[in-house]
Amino acid sequence: NDAILYEAQCAWDQLALWSFDRPSVALREDLEAHMRRTVAHLDAHCPWVVKDPRLCQTLPYWLPFLSRPVIVLTSREPVEVVGSLVARNRISVAHALAIWEYSVVGALAGSRGLPTVRVSYEQFAQAPVAATQELYDALSRAGVSGLHMPDAAAIERWEVVRLLVV
Repeated sequence: NDAILYEAQCAWDQLALWSFDRPSVALREDLEAHMRRTVAHLDAHCPWVVKDPRLCQTLPYWLPFLSRPVIVLTSREPVEVVGSLVARNRISVAHALAIWEYSVVGALAGSRGLPTVRVSYEQFAQAPVAATQELYDALSRAGVSGLHMPDAAAIERWEVVRLLVV
């Protein structure tokens, strides 16, 4: 994802030149070959999950290589996201808010027309077992097979990412 953004002369926190229309930037042949190999490697372990906020911008570049993507859009209170970015990256509130906005617009634009499951960050923080069950059920309804629903104790220990997809 960094290489895709680099090709567009951007970075995850510097998106002024970014366009949400693919292909705004033609990727190098070797980069597309690397993306194809990466997806083939992951496909050998279906189902698989990738969590990378940069996908809010780069997903359209990955889509041609994905056979049956299901998008999980996670919402979180903007004030919390902005506060986290300001504290972690020592950037201004305005810059952090712009990053949040680009991410949300990119996620919605990139996932348009794709099977999408929406989840709430706050719901996972407040009721992780119920939220995980809802995510599992939604992914199953979206046609994702091969999932394993972790037990409540594992969920409460935040082992969900490791156990949900076996």
